[in-house]
Amino acid sequence: MTPLQEFLAISGFILAVLGFVFAYLRPGWKERRVVWQNVNRVIVGEPAVPEQGLKERHGIGKRMADVEQGIAKIQAQLQNNGGNSIRDVLDKIHNVSVDNQEANARVERGQQEAAAKAAEAARLAGEAGMVASRTDQRLAELGVKSDIRHAENTARLDALEANDEDARIQRELLLMVLRDKHGIDLLDDEDD
Repeated sequence: MTPLQEFLAISGFILAVLGFVFAYLRPGWKERRVVWQNVNRVIVGEPAVPEQGLKERHGIGKRMADVEQGIAKIQAQLQNNGGNSIRDVLDKIHNVSVDNQEANARVERGQQEAAAKAAEAARLAGEAGMVASRTDQRLAELGVKSDIRHAENTARLDALEANDEDARIQRELLLMVLRDKHGIDLLDDEDD
């Protein structure tokens, strides 16, 4: 292609585009202007108009920057930073919870051990009561047997003393001495 042909092709293309643009923009240019202004307000934003009571409206760029800052703050709160983030607080709460669970487990173990010791003490007290009861019973039986033997031995001794004349005379002399010298009368009335 020659340079003249290239120039004519490019010029034709440019004229076609310009014609299309003018043809497109000419009818309804006011409506398109309003749409463009609204799009521009959304993208760029609007300044505040205090006389009309309108606040400043940020555009998409500012809003996206605010969203990014918010996300950065949230991400900072989700990372450990030495005690100032939500993550650090949650870790502290978790640690306290674990400590409480361990303390509760120790308390429960202590209560179970105390209950086991109390049950063992109750069992031992029951056994001691049974042994004491048996011992009391045996002591009572021995007391009865001892009383019976004592009565038997006293009866034998009295029988022996009654049969033994010398012992009887010594007894009477002793009792008379007690009566005469000390005023203690232990003699039977029939012996007088």
